[in-house]
Amino acid sequence: MNGIDFLDRGWRLNPAGPCMIDAETGDEYSYTWVREQTFIIANALRAEGYGIGSVVGVLSRNHPLAFLAVLSVMRAGATYLPVNARNSIRENAEIFRDFGCEVLFLHGEFVDAAEEIQRIAPGIKRVVLIEGDRSGLPDLARFTSGFDATPFDLPHDHERPYEYLTTGGTTGRPKGVVFPNRQLESIVANFSAVAPCDVPPVFLAAAPLTHLSGKFMQYVMSRGGTGIVMGRVDRAQILRLIPEHRVTHLFLPPTVIYDLLAQPGVREVDYSSLRYFLYSAAPMAPEKVREAITVFGPVICQVWGQSEAAWNTILLPEDHFADGVLGGEIADNDRLASCGRPLPFVNVEVMDEAGNLLADGERGELVVRGMCVMQGYYGQPELTKAVSEHGWHHTGDIGYRDAQGYFHIVDRKKDMIISGGFNIFSAEVERAILDHPEVAECAVIGVPHEKWGEAVLAIVEMRPGRQADAESILAFCRERIGAMKTPKSIEFVAQLPRNANGKILKHTLREKHWSGADRRVS
Repeated sequence: MNGIDFLDRGWRLNPAGPCMIDAETGDEYSYTWVREQTFIIANALRAEGYGIGSVVGVLSRNHPLAFLAVLSVMRAGATYLPVNARNSIRENAEIFRDFGCEVLFLHGEFVDAAEEIQRIAPGIKRVVLIEGDRSGLPDLARFTSGFDATPFDLPHDHERPYEYLTTGGTTGRPKGVVFPNRQLESIVANFSAVAPCDVPPVFLAAAPLTHLSGKFMQYVMSRGGTGIVMGRVDRAQILRLIPEHRVTHLFLPPTVIYDLLAQPGVREVDYSSLRYFLYSAAPMAPEKVREAITVFGPVICQVWGQSEAAWNTILLPEDHFADGVLGGEIADNDRLASCGRPLPFVNVEVMDEAGNLLADGERGELVVRGMCVMQGYYGQPELTKAVSEHGWHHTGDIGYRDAQGYFHIVDRKKDMIISGGFNIFSAEVERAILDHPEVAECAVIGVPHEKWGEAVLAIVEMRPGRQADAESILAFCRERIGAMKTPKSIEFVAQLPRNANGKILKHTLREKHWSGADRRVS
């Protein structure tokens, strides 16, 4: 299927129903209106020569008209280039330049940056305001003046790139993942197969639509459902909107879930409409998963994937319970710490350095096959080849499969710490520390040590208003994972550094300790 086909399917199922609702204003955008607008905007783009083979960027916070622009790019057959609105203007402009952006849809919030963006990315020949009419730039109405919703057929091409998705850039400059139509089809097919819903989905799009939320919207549209689009992540507003709109599906990163759990009155909200409360992008400590289940109900659901291989495994709501029955006894910590079982249309295995597939319980790199895997890295064939050795996509995650078929990620390959000749997985140490009731977040890194090569350091962010001394946390950790893996020291910070997607920037934390070192062991 082409990426735009899911909108068309939703239109046929629910033509007069709301495709999107603006959470701030309450404005509703019906499937019929959205579909017609995508043809109008796509016809305008094609008339100027922007179609298959063209690259079109969108710079906006979450907004229904911004997502309309994305759908219109897909309708035209062009390749969508998303950027995170929280990046710096220079960073986004460099992405537009490096990935050949020719047209830019821009929210009015960023209109003052238009000239600077075009200076850095001179390949952008046309800038269109998503809303408003300022600085002489055309808005959508002016851009599409004279064009109508005359439909046209877009040739089917499983491998046509519908998106160049830039990675988070936690270890340097972002790479461009070539995201073909089949990869989006894989996401929709996999979730549809394993997560039935007895009503049209109502999805609260609080996380950026430039990333997982935008992919999930395709599933929502395929069912004729509704996306409630939030411009910014507002914890109190999320709790208000769930019962107000009878939200069935919600996706948030763990850090925001932790904040929700700390909100006053969080246990008094009506969550009866929720079917699936998804989290991804980072693991959640088992004790925090338990807390989330007791507050939000038996709806917690984890998906594991990455930009290069979207959605590989899933830990369904029923998997969070010992007997597999919703609402029963919550599963043990080992199960809650897993990332689930493979989705139906994905093969997942564990591989050693020589390319051998490993048995249950053996640790190695998680590798995947299927329609979920990217076409490659934009303009980097050697890097693409390197992550495709032995006929599998190499995720860079180290883990194992247990006897029940659940996969466990113990670390990122690059984050493994070698101390005194022993391999220590930072994620394992982080999980132990995150079980501490006073800890909100932590990052574990290796730092230089004359004797051991590297010593384990934990950088800890405490829960608001909570206090704990280093020794109490170290003793807590020592009881769970033993003295060898327990950090040698702890640093406390008010806030851990994160990129625009919310991922902790470990390379920033390492830089403080490794700058000037002759060799960076980690």
